[in-house]
Order: sequence, then structure tokens, then C-alpha cells
Amino acid sequence: AIPLAIAFIDASGKIINIAEMKAFSESSHCPLRANPYALEMNRGWFSKRKLGPGSFVEGLPRP
Repeated sequence: AIPLAIAFIDASGKIINIAEMKAFSESSHCPLRANPYALEMNRGWFSKRKLGPGSFVEGLPRP
């Protein structure tokens, strides 16, 4: 099992919030508001790349 991080992303591609998730945890991780996208990566992936709330993700299909 791999600990993950999930970025919740709005329709413009802006990261709204990121949740760090532990392996085997049954805890819920929710966006701060409804968003059309979520991107899961290995835990620490976003922070190592200095990505956080307010950063933009390109190449997403438009809802």
C-alpha cells in the first residue's frame, strides 16, 4: 500500500486543496467545495514540486 495525496481541482484547473492520505486509513478526505476533478499522486508529490492551493493544472478536459 502506498500513502497518497489527492488534489481537488476546479473547472479552471486551479488546485483548491490537497489532502494527504495514509495507507489503509478509512478516513474520509473531502474537497473544501464541489470540484469536477481530483488527482491522486504519491504522498509528498505535490509539495516536492511546490504545488498547492492556487496552483494550476493544465491539460484537463473541460466539464
